Amino acid sequence: MAIVDGDTETVVSRVPVGQNPAMIELAGETIFVGSSGGGEIAAVPVNDWSLVGCVPVGTQPLGLCFDEARKCVYVADYHGGSVHVVDPALGSMVETFVLSRTGYHNRTDPPACCRESAATGRRTVALALAPDGSILYCANYGTYDIARIDLRTGAEIEAFDGVVGPRALVVSEDGKELLLAGAGGEESEKVDSLYVIDAATGKRLHEVFVGLAVVDLCQVRDGSTVYAIARDEGVLVGFNRETWSELGRVDVGVGVDSLAISADGETVYIGNGSTGDLLIVDAASYTVSGSVGGFANPKDVYVLP
Repeated sequence: MAIVDGDTETVVSRVPVGQNPAMIELAGETIFVGSSGGGEIAAVPVNDWSLVGCVPVGTQPLGLCFDEARKCVYVADYHGGSVHVVDPALGSMVETFVLSRTGYHNRTDPPACCRESAATGRRTVALALAPDGSILYCANYGTYDIARIDLRTGAEIEAFDGVVGPRALVVSEDGKELLLAGAGGEESEKVDSLYVIDAATGKRLHEVFVGLAVVDLCQVRDGSTVYAIARDEGVLVGFNRETWSELGRVDVGVGVDSLAISADGETVYIGNGSTGDLLIVDAASYTVSGSVGGFANPKDVYVLP
């Protein structure tokens, strides 16, 4: 994991966190890193990069989500068909939610690209928590749907239809909508839009055009603006959250894979897996203001407060 100083645009430290790190999440004073190459997550104290601990969890942890009210981290197990619960204070896994294998009730068969025996199951890749803490949403790659776990009972409830090749899932600031990014699949399953889904009914409300292969999205703190990137067209696009009108668009290079926004909403950071660069974009003018190079296929970006 590379630590970048946003002011000087330089790498100030590199922290060993396991094989193929792919997801970063801040939980209190600890940074957790999911490793797609092993069955563990790394725990790195914000105040001391040298004290790296490892928490065994599942088979291939990818999506991470911090529940501040319950003081726990949810970990999506890609090949395990489950979501694990980690207690940061104990540094260990304390519970597991096992997902059903059927998925969305109106479509039980996975797409053609996901029918190999090694890719069976739901294959959860992204998690998002309802603002009131009642529901954990789980975007699944194998069945391209959204599982829902009722955290009050620990039971899975009816799944929603999702998107082919899901990559990112965000709950709107008011909790009424789910924002879903998908990279698509085979030729007949290409995805070029951000999906807006009613969080109560699962109905798809909008398909907002971004560009081919929508791989990540984020929203500013007050929820007024949403940003999304399209990997195969290499664009960053900003939208008005209320009207879904396009606010701006900028070329950031084919191969972009992840993005995050600063706490003040003024800067967007984008990782490009093809070039190994971290791009810095001025959110007001939609211009690339700088870049930091030297990364090996960056998979996630997180801005510390």
